[in-house]
Amino acid sequence: MKSIPTIGDMVIYYPTEEEKRGIADHGNTSDSLPAVVVAAWGETTLNLKVFTDGNGPDLWKTSVPKIAKGVKEPGYWNYTWDDRD
Repeated sequence: MKSIPTIGDMVIYYPTEEEKRGIADHGNTSDSLPAVVVAAWGETTLNLKVFTDGNGPDLWKTSVPKIAKGVKEPGYWNYTWDDRD
């Protein structure tokens, strides 16, 4: 199991309700989105480029905290590999 994310790793980002409303306008209603790590601040805080599905712009998120395994809390990220729920 990978414990420290690095630049280029893919993670899952859980958008907030406000973000979901914004991307829903462009055809995406997902509760989880793929994101690539653009900067890592230790093991739990990341800067992310979040990819949306549809015509809308992708999201840039800074200082996003990690959420515990099995929890889907808006505004947080988790791994897409062994830690996924």
